[in-house]
Amino acid sequence: FFFSSRRRHTRSASVSWARRCVQETGYSYGVREIYGVKYGFEGFWKTSRDSDCWVKLMPDTPPGFTDTPKKIIPVKDIHTVGGTVLGTCRGGFDGEKIVDALEKRGINQVYAIGGDGTHRGLLALSKILKKRKSEISLIGIPKTIDNDMPILDKTFGFDSAVEVGMWAIQCADVEANSAEFGIGLVKLMGRYSGHVAMHAALANRDVNVCLIPEIPFEAYGPKGLFEYVIKRVKERQHCVIVVAEGAASALKDVKLEQKLTKDPSGNIIPADIGKFLKDEIVKYGKEAHDMDITLKYIDVSYLLRSVPANSSDKYLCAVLAEYAVHAAMAGYTNCTVGILRSYSALIPFESIASSKPHLIKFNDRNWQRLLQSTGQPPFLNDKGYSTFQQHSFTVRKKKKKKKKKKKKKKKKKKKK
Repeated sequence: FFFSSRRRHTRSASVSWARRCVQETGYSYGVREIYGVKYGFEGFWKTSRDSDCWVKLMPDTPPGFTDTPKKIIPVKDIHTVGGTVLGTCRGGFDGEKIVDALEKRGINQVYAIGGDGTHRGLLALSKILKKRKSEISLIGIPKTIDNDMPILDKTFGFDSAVEVGMWAIQCADVEANSAEFGIGLVKLMGRYSGHVAMHAALANRDVNVCLIPEIPFEAYGPKGLFEYVIKRVKERQHCVIVVAEGAASALKDVKLEQKLTKDPSGNIIPADIGKFLKDEIVKYGKEAHDMDITLKYIDVSYLLRSVPANSSDKYLCAVLAEYAVHAAMAGYTNCTVGILRSYSALIPFESIASSKPHLIKFNDRNWQRLLQSTGQPPFLNDKGYSTFQQHSFTVRKKKKKKKKKKKKKKKKKKKK
């Protein structure tokens, strides 16, 4: 325990808070002062709109409630709509100013929903609070549509995103089958990881090619992507391609021209792989094979995260929200709640912030299932191996190197 949980007054503040958190805090523990902080970390301290950024959250709508300035938000029905009532913002983190604002308002519990960037911010806040000896409980709730949070099984929002992606793929399949030499191209979210693209393709099973940031591929050449797509269109009259937005980093034979730009949180904005594939596949079909390709491009992108949560995500939100409130009320701090090996667990901020993101590996079961479903080859020209053989070949090489190193170490020890 970081501090005693027995207090006369509890005041909670949250960034992008879930409905169930407010209801659990209000109904189960009788907390009457619950605040929402708008527009991310900068909403804590930004003085130009300080009055607008701090809003009071209520578990239910009282009879005859009318609040035109929207300084009070009842959360009873917010789970039926998409997005967030508190808004989002990248960047704007200033630890000292945030702690000053919390102490000024007498806040003793902070709940923050977000990904690895949010958790790095919470870790920095925890260090400042420790220096000041402030008894403020910090609880994180992991959220990322990409599902690349380390350690955890799954984050909420992922299932809803996969469901929307699956519908988009179904539309692309219809379009591809509605024209001679038709191709349906769908771009889904996934800057560094392709979990959404992979799971949506597995759920739909109409996908013929899936491209993700973790698995390298080549566009041109006799064994490249374009040649395979054209060959399939000739034989089967259609092709459905799913690509994650960050797959440009896996493209080995072409460097897409783009300045290295970053968002306010420091994340690199990837080159537009969707536009590249859309233009180049049609061009390649015409120039190399004299084919008139009909390609329909569906950029789902932010549609994935603006829809209401499905039943699976609503349940997961409720579980995590209740667990977060119970943890804070018990006196825990500097930890995030999550599902670990199917159990609810409290994980230290340091473990989340210092661990590598959860990325897809070639030998992952789900990726192997996808390869079996699509039947796609490696799209690499340099080696003449099949997909499985190519992977096993590289693994054998690594094992041989490790064995050689071990033998050398043993010889050195014997000589000594």
